[in-house]
Amino acid sequence: MRVADVDRRGIRIASAKNAAYDLHLVRTLKQAELVHTETSEAAVALFRKDGLDAAAGVRNFLVAVARKDAGLRVIDDSYMVIGQAAGVPRARTNATRYLAQFIEEAKASGLVARALAASGITDVTVAPPAR
Repeated sequence: MRVADVDRRGIRIASAKNAAYDLHLVRTLKQAELVHTETSEAAVALFRKDGLDAAAGVRNFLVAVARKDAGLRVIDDSYMVIGQAAGVPRARTNATRYLAQFIEEAKASGLVARALAASGITDVTVAPPAR
C-alpha cells in the first residue's frame, strides 16, 4: 500500500488538527475524510479505538508506536517531507556565518546523527555537509 491509495471515498484518517502535516492533508486530500484530534497521540488512540483506516503523523512518532504493536505498520512512502532550518536576522552577518559553520561542522562530525540516535530517532536522513 502507498500513501496515494489512502485517498479514497469512505477512508477515515485520524490527524492532529493544525499540525503541519494536517494542514497539508486538508489541502490535498480529495476523497478521504480527516477526523481531527488535539494531538498526534490522540490521533493514534482514536485510530485504534474507533477502527479508523489510518492515522497521519510524523514518521518517527508513528514508527515508534508501530514498534510497540506488531499489528500496526507505517506505509513506506511519505505524503510530505518537512525540511528543518535555522536562521538569524539578515543584518547579523557574523551570526549568519557562525550558524552556517556550526551546522556544517555538526553534520560533518556526526554530532547531528549521534544526537538523533540518542533521542531514539534512527530513520531520518541528515543532509551531507555543504562543500
